[in-house]
Amino acid sequence: MSDTPTVIPAIATPVSAFTRLPIGMDDDRKGRIRQANRRLAWVLGAIAGAFMVAATFVYMATVQNGERQALRQLETFNDLRHDAILAFFQTHENEIQVWAENAEFEERAREIFKDWAAMSPAEKRGIREHFVADAPLPRPTPAQAVYLDHYNRITPQLEDFIEHHNFYDLFLFDPEGELAYTVVREDDFGLDYHDPSNPYYASGLGEVARQAEAFDIHAGEELSTAISDFAPYAPSGNTMEAFIAEPLPYEDAGGDTEKLGVLAIQLSFAELNEILEYRSGLKESGRTLLVGADRMIRNNPEKLTEDAHLDLDTEAVNEALAGRTFFGQSTGERDQAVYVAAQPLDFHDLRWAVLTEMDKAEVLGPLRIYLWVYFAALLGIAVTAWLMYQIVRLRR
Repeated sequence: MSDTPTVIPAIATPVSAFTRLPIGMDDDRKGRIRQANRRLAWVLGAIAGAFMVAATFVYMATVQNGERQALRQLETFNDLRHDAILAFFQTHENEIQVWAENAEFEERAREIFKDWAAMSPAEKRGIREHFVADAPLPRPTPAQAVYLDHYNRITPQLEDFIEHHNFYDLFLFDPEGELAYTVVREDDFGLDYHDPSNPYYASGLGEVARQAEAFDIHAGEELSTAISDFAPYAPSGNTMEAFIAEPLPYEDAGGDTEKLGVLAIQLSFAELNEILEYRSGLKESGRTLLVGADRMIRNNPEKLTEDAHLDLDTEAVNEALAGRTFFGQSTGERDQAVYVAAQPLDFHDLRWAVLTEMDKAEVLGPLRIYLWVYFAALLGIAVTAWLMYQIVRLRR
């Protein structure tokens, strides 16, 4: 026997790759495997697509829920600020009406008007210069002395009155339209508000004084109130000021109601801004704005950011000034995107837009984590789908 070993050739089915179909497999079986792979690819693709749709739905639902919560918060806060501003006007209107019908106040106003009318134009100018420009008055005339004596007797009580009610100033106009009395004694004192040459004739104070003077009052009827919108007022340093005026009634000897003069008050701009600046519960960018019919913001400009513009002609403002409410996205005073709740505020013949807004970037800021999760989920789904596709492709 030969010692040479017998080589027996290995019988095996060669394959082209470890995942590919074996060479020699019948075509029917190959077809079934390819069909199964295609079904698997469709199933994997459907699963990946479902995950993408679910991730998109969850992210969009989260964002929409955040927006709804912000708008509900803004709506509630806007209602509260609207009511607070309206109460500001109504309260001061009630206060001036009470004082206009007060018998003691009527008597003091009558004495002031009598003393003022007793002075000559030159004597009135002397009192005005003494009050406004601190000009010395070492030797007042008898008529000036009577006026000053009465002025000094009633002013302490009226100073307490305007401080207690948070007014800026109080004015008494005589029947001739002259400002015969003021507590603060600014440059508007002693002028004739029937005279168009008066530099403050067209001011809010001048307008409400003439409106109140023109009211037709009768015994037993409620007095009418005149109010001006907030506007820059030169005697008070061009700050935004508003005025309310009421006719001073008295009953003559025949029992008829006549007008003694006009009582006016200057509202406190600082008090209004305290209402507007209240922002407890809002985010850092939250704020309330009061916008007039001229689309100008009535808030204190010093409390707004440096890049804010005072004219605000936006959809939210226009809707509110048209008498409708607005909730949604709009443009803020810095041209930034904001979520805003807006509504009209009506008082007498004036209308403002009350807006409460928050920057969109701040509202959506806490939701950015969901955006990153969403992108990560999409990336994971895309990578998984690609790997599954490669596996299925290699098995064909």
